[in-house]
Amino acid sequence: MDRAIRNCMMSIGAGAILGAVIGNNTGSGSAGRGAAIGAVAGAGACAVFIAVANEQDRARLRELELAALNSGSTQYQTFNSTQGRQVAVTTQIQEAPVRAREDDAQQYTACRYSSQTLDVAGSGQASAGNQLWCRLETGDWEPVAA
Repeated sequence: MDRAIRNCMMSIGAGAILGAVIGNNTGSGSAGRGAAIGAVAGAGACAVFIAVANEQDRARLRELELAALNSGSTQYQTFNSTQGRQVAVTTQIQEAPVRAREDDAQQYTACRYSSQTLDVAGSGQASAGNQLWCRLETGDWEPVAA
């Protein structure tokens, strides 16, 4: 989720830059207007992530993600955020090749990709992207850099 929040902040900046370039290249000299429109377009997904950015909501999202990883199948859940808004979460799970662990302390026994899509009432829908998770010999899942 932290990665998704960082990405959405970057999308606001990228949208503003792209909007400025497009606005400037149209010959109307409206780079400022284009930047504003681009920033607003990039902010749409951010509103969803900001709605669940506090620690309690992120912990709930992590619980839902781990439950889906343990089940090995796509899960759909809803909960009320700490702001009182209903959050619908779809966690898609996809099998991944088992990776070798960089240290020799424990080996991975399974790996899966997880992708969460959030729909916060009134804010729209956004995807947090793919995360690779691998299961340790203890049964715990750990996020792995892809």
